[in-house]
Amino acid sequence: KRADAGRVIRMARLEPGDFFGEMTLIEMQNRSATVVAESPTVLYELTAGKLYACYKGDSHAYVLVMQNINRELCRRLRRADNRIAELEILHASE
Repeated sequence: KRADAGRVIRMARLEPGDFFGEMTLIEMQNRSATVVAESPTVLYELTAGKLYACYKGDSHAYVLVMQNINRELCRRLRRADNRIAELEILHASE
């Protein structure tokens, strides 16, 4: 993300097998950040249309995809909660 002064803030470092853009699939809004690859990268795209086709054609596969997306969102939310708590502790000690 970009801070108000234009400084780039790294939100996460993704590893092989990680994914991004899942928030857009779920809430149908613009992305919340920009991803920049630091090395050659292979990407696979899952559009909302393809996800809907999966839902219509193979509901079991759709549920598995959504469960995995939701698990990852929960992991990321827990990490964010921990970061917020750490910042609050630092702020309170100042």
